[in-house]
Amino acid sequence: MLYKGSTVSTNNTINIFSNDRKVINFLKSSQFNQEFIPSYSFSEKTVKMPAHSLFVETISEGKEMFKTRKGESRIQASEKNLYLPDITFFLLSLFSRIQLENNSLVMHSCALDYKSKGFLIIGGRGDGKKELALVAAINGAKVASCENSVLCMAKDGHPYVIDGTNLMHVDSSQVLDKEAAEKLRTQDEKQVISAEDFKKLGIKQIKTTKIDYVFYAKILPRSDISVIKPLSWPDNLLRLYGNTATYLSGANNIFISNSRPFPNLDNKRLRQSRLAVAKNICNHTLHFEICGEPQKAIEFMDSLSGSC
Repeated sequence: MLYKGSTVSTNNTINIFSNDRKVINFLKSSQFNQEFIPSYSFSEKTVKMPAHSLFVETISEGKEMFKTRKGESRIQASEKNLYLPDITFFLLSLFSRIQLENNSLVMHSCALDYKSKGFLIIGGRGDGKKELALVAAINGAKVASCENSVLCMAKDGHPYVIDGTNLMHVDSSQVLDKEAAEKLRTQDEKQVISAEDFKKLGIKQIKTTKIDYVFYAKILPRSDISVIKPLSWPDNLLRLYGNTATYLSGANNIFISNSRPFPNLDNKRLRQSRLAVAKNICNHTLHFEICGEPQKAIEFMDSLSGSC
């Protein structure tokens, strides 16, 4: 049985089909509502063409990968490896591709406005970028995105985050004090913090922010060692461009179709497009490697914002 729904951003619609009911339930849930991705809405009805079609299929181990037709995008994963928030990354990618053509980049990252300066925090899995973003937010930063960010370029070439997802999976015990933690619904070591939880913590959310600085985070809570190192060309480009490939190589055993208009295909034309956007970001921002205790990073953000 195929379950169906559609998600809409401005005038663009993507029809979603899945053989797994939990995919549609996830898109209907509070984790994926208009507060979570403000410019999108979701309906369990599909719409007439023209619309892009996204098929999400869970399969048994060893099953042959399916073929795609023109105008379709497909995600395929074994049931145990289907990480539902990844679907939001793919949907953001599709929308940005449809609306912004080649002038955009979807990146697994956090974007903050801290005292009128924009910060993009990136890093590998488990490097603590979301923990750092949460500490910054509790210290007054406004959150534009904290899981996936849609970056685009202004007419003057300056990069902006124009959309994103406000949901994070963090080890909050590392960065929240007891009073703040008690405001949340759960005390699990690794928990989901949603837009609703942001309100409980007094965290402000915003729709967009320019990017002035890029941080490559390696957060080590309660560490006595803190290192802040500026990165220059070409190291900054290699780090930034490398981060864009996180979801391109079948991460978590997810298979992505080769059919247009899916934006994150690892083909030459789209690699060149992503590289051009990454170069432009490097040309308009300063980059730093941030290692150690998160509060030291906040003090450094203060200095960059002219508060020290």
